[in-house]
Amino acid sequence: MSGQARKSGSGKSASRSSSRKADGPEHSLVVSVKDDHLDQIDQIAQKLKNEGYKVGQVMKITGGITLKGSGDPEANKRQIRGIEGVEAVEAPAGYELPPPDSDVQ
Repeated sequence: MSGQARKSGSGKSASRSSSRKADGPEHSLVVSVKDDHLDQIDQIAQKLKNEGYKVGQVMKITGGITLKGSGDPEANKRQIRGIEGVEAVEAPAGYELPPPDSDVQ
């Protein structure tokens, strides 16, 4: 019986995690934690992991969490914004350097 409980418990966790992986290409997000929740940043990061996101850096001083998710980025942002203590969720800023032979250097 305990083997069955383990299977059903694992299936639940795996389906939650795999839904982030199977729904589309992986994308990066940056989560900003509210100032009054900075002391709970590790718990917020754990909630994100429990929801199937791959947490990268947890920046305790600045209140940022980097992560990767799959599926619809906008749906992921909406879901993450619903977590208590989350201030904002955004795609990371990108940049592109000009080629070495370009006029702009």
